[in-house]
Amino acid sequence: YEDDRILAVNKPPHLSHHDDQSEHGIISLLRQQRPDGRLYGVHRLDRVTSGVLLLAKDSSTASALMRKFSKREVVKYYVAISHKKAKKKQGWVRGEMAKSRRGSYKLIPEKQSSSDCKEYAVSRYFTAGLGNLDLSSSLV
Repeated sequence: YEDDRILAVNKPPHLSHHDDQSEHGIISLLRQQRPDGRLYGVHRLDRVTSGVLLLAKDSSTASALMRKFSKREVVKYYVAISHKKAKKKQGWVRGEMAKSRRGSYKLIPEKQSSSDCKEYAVSRYFTAGLGNLDLSSSLV
C-alpha cells in the first residue's frame, strides 16, 4: 500500500531492518528505490519475521505514527503456522524489555525489573487448530 504519506511493504524473513556488517537492511534497500531517498521507519520487525512494515514518507507523519505505536494505539497481529501442536495454547506475555547483546532486546524476569522502565512488552497469544489439514502437500 502507498499514499502521499505512508508506504506499507511486505518484509521478507531473514532481512534486517537496518544495515549490518554483511548486508543492507530493508530501509536502505527501499530508500535506494525512491527518487528522494526519504523514508522513516515507525516500527520494526525482527530479522526472522516477515510481514507488513509501515514506513512514513515525512518526519511529521513518522512522529505521529511512532506516537501511536508507543501509546499502544496500533494493534499488531503475528500469525505462525506449525505442523506441531502448541505447547502453550494461549495467554499473555507481559514484562519489561532490556537491551541485550548486539543491540537486540530481551524480556527480563519480574524479579529484576526496575521502576524506571522505558520499554514494556505486552503480547497475547492464541492458538487455533486447522483440523485434519494436510500441510505437507499444500506448501511447496
